[in-house]
Amino acid sequence: LDDAHWAAEDLRFIEHLLVSVEGLPILAVLTVRDDVVSTRPLEFELLRSLQELDGTRSVPIGPLAKDEWRDLVRRILVLEGDLAAQVEERTAGNPLFAVQLVGDWVQRGLLEAGAGGFRLKSGVEAALPDDVHTIWLGRADRVLSERRPADALALELAAVLGRTIEPQEWSEVCGLAHVIPSDDLVDDLVEQRLAVLDKEGTGRWSFVHGMLRESLERRARDADRLEDHHAAAAAMLAGSPGASALERRGRHL
Repeated sequence: LDDAHWAAEDLRFIEHLLVSVEGLPILAVLTVRDDVVSTRPLEFELLRSLQELDGTRSVPIGPLAKDEWRDLVRRILVLEGDLAAQVEERTAGNPLFAVQLVGDWVQRGLLEAGAGGFRLKSGVEAALPDDVHTIWLGRADRVLSERRPADALALELAAVLGRTIEPQEWSEVCGLAHVIPSDDLVDDLVEQRLAVLDKEGTGRWSFVHGMLRESLERRARDADRLEDHHAAAAAMLAGSPGASALERRGRHL
């Protein structure tokens, strides 16, 4: 249910077929991206009606396990260690995103053969592919279009902080940037499957995927806001103890 124009009609046909041939051994298999179907209310309701039929079974499929994901990236995509690690982190167990990312590098001629596999050419920036950026930013913009401009800025600031957000840090950096996010912003992101809450009830939340975070950073960069966001993050970390905070602050600086 990604780009299929007749998705709703297909689902109606499948439901009619399963009801009309009850008792016959027919197997229908559908795959659905939950991040996409959340934006398609008609298909969402039709899928729910399909799930209520006798004999229907839903099987959630998450990211590949870490070891399997490492094998896919390093052996099948044949990338050198540092670049493979970057792809592993940025695509977070999703083979489609890995293919899109590496495929974009191939099309733009950014790779060269190295001793242990392909690597990026010297001086090349491995930016997020335009089509992937457009998809993720489009999803974020659909949520932000009905909200105050401050919420968009707060979300960019969160992206600068990292994939997992500590509420206190986010609050402090927003204060330094003179941005006040809406109280229900995170709840809305979770409802639209753009963020997930920490299961332990700590208040921490994470972007649903690293590529969404990268797209928000690119959004800030294109609007000449990214440098100010990093400056606010560095100022927030200035008084934090420990080597980790120093390393993070250095990255923002």
